[in-house]
Amino acid sequence: MHLCSLNIPQHLLAIWRNAGETKIRFDIKPDFIILDHNDVWKAHGELVASMKPYLPTSFDRPPRNPALKINSGFKACEFLLYFWALGPVVFRPLLPHHLWTHFCKLVCVTRIIHQRTITRQQLEIAHKLILEWEAEFEYRYYARDLSRLHYVRLCIHAMIHTAHETIRCGPLNLLAQWSLENTIGNLGREVRQPSNAFSNLAERGLLRAQQNALMAVLPELAICSHLPRGALSLGSYYYLLRACERHEKKPQIDAEEAVIRRVLRLSPNSTILIRKWARLLLPNQQVARSLWRDGRAVDGRTSRNVKLKLSANGYTVFAEVMYYFTTTFFEHPHAFAMISTYSNPDADLLSKSHNTLWVSKHLGVHGLHVIDAKEIESVVAMVPFALKEEEKNNREIRQKYSNSVCMIEKPFLGDFLSTGLSEELGNEDGVIDN
Repeated sequence: MHLCSLNIPQHLLAIWRNAGETKIRFDIKPDFIILDHNDVWKAHGELVASMKPYLPTSFDRPPRNPALKINSGFKACEFLLYFWALGPVVFRPLLPHHLWTHFCKLVCVTRIIHQRTITRQQLEIAHKLILEWEAEFEYRYYARDLSRLHYVRLCIHAMIHTAHETIRCGPLNLLAQWSLENTIGNLGREVRQPSNAFSNLAERGLLRAQQNALMAVLPELAICSHLPRGALSLGSYYYLLRACERHEKKPQIDAEEAVIRRVLRLSPNSTILIRKWARLLLPNQQVARSLWRDGRAVDGRTSRNVKLKLSANGYTVFAEVMYYFTTTFFEHPHAFAMISTYSNPDADLLSKSHNTLWVSKHLGVHGLHVIDAKEIESVVAMVPFALKEEEKNNREIRQKYSNSVCMIEKPFLGDFLSTGLSEELGNEDGVIDN
């Protein structure tokens, strides 16, 4: 937790800003000092803060403007999203290309060791990349200059052991302090006897352990108690959540009707009647919203972009959910999702970033598909793709990447914390007549 979410980000920022204990005097400015001017630092901070509306509520606390808050309680969870989720996007306009690709190696490794399930092949890739990153860090930053020797801190060396320690100790989400600190806070809030606080705390801890044991034996108990009125179970821990239409109706858009008719294999003369739903609760406890009733969720944050279990041309498929729907063509509860997919990623950027920067475009009506709602795997963010200044002045590049977005997945997705979940589950409990 502290190595990846505090030590490394703070150290790299200090180097890039030439500030604090890492500050050096130079005759010729090194190319890695990119944030030393206030105007550049403020513009970067505004770019980071502007990403908030595009991050789903299930991503917990979004990073605030680092130019204003970096020394005012900037939290580890904010660094986690700032560096390892948004990092390849927000630092690309600033870092020279060779330093940006170098930074992307570190991002790739950090994302791998933060996964809940890690394969041996992924760990081998991570170990190879982190060894390259550490050697290149000394060459590019330290450069055998005694005045920069303090750049090579212990946290830089510690990173090369992360892959081996994952084999020895298990995935990082089992070892980091996130869950423990969250549990301490939860139990502390449950204490109701100040005169005998520790005994009360022990009893609350015992009760929590008993509840966890019961839910481990009967996992369905962990979800059902939180479901709002009107939720529809689809099986496999998928639940449709309101708002929903009161009656079934014909699709209002011809293109959507044609897609539904093709997928359900209905005859041209048959009448299609569907009932729209607004939200879907996933097994990982994320709530996937839809364009029909979402717009933007709590605090203006978007939660309707999803990752699918499907694959196309070797790439994972990402899409925007237009709406969920049920139909009377099936006897048992069966839900579908009308989606509009995103294009395959820019292969050049994906390769140069070591698979950390997924840049694609929304296909709109050309990407309309109907899928089984249970093919949705998780909720992701689609943030705007920021160009470098020289790219903005290049008409060809500007047109190529116009309206492009970058896919961002939540770190520690398997270890989901319930921040913001109650608001998403309960704030649209209604039936729509229109």
